[in-house]
Amino acid sequence: GRMLRKHGIQIKDVAKLLRSELTKNFPNQPFSVRINRYSMGESIVIKWCDGIALDKVETTARKYEHIDRCPYSDEILAGGNRYVQCDRRLSEALRERVERETKDRFVAGTFKDPYDPSLESLTWQTLRSTDYLVG
Repeated sequence: GRMLRKHGIQIKDVAKLLRSELTKNFPNQPFSVRINRYSMGESIVIKWCDGIALDKVETTARKYEHIDRCPYSDEILAGGNRYVQCDRRLSEALRERVERETKDRFVAGTFKDPYDPSLESLTWQTLRSTDYLVG
């Protein structure tokens, strides 16, 4: 992130580099990579459906983010920051399947309540960290 900022690379070129790395790392996953500019900074938004786990895409994306922080408080300093947002959409069919499978694993062989609030957290963690390749 800092190196891309230091050398003055424009956001459109950063987005091209990011798109290229995503394509290289995840060749069968279609991504939408868009840029936004605003008065105090800029952002890149990556969108995709199902497929590659959010955690994996975020690992790649964070390298292209640049956020100035106060060295003492770690507060984000205003102006000139570049954020990268990862937005993985889940199809209704996939969401239902994962909720059902997680619920079965959570309850199977235990006396846990299928309506336990920790089940929702487990489902979210599973969806966030698991690839669901289509086709």
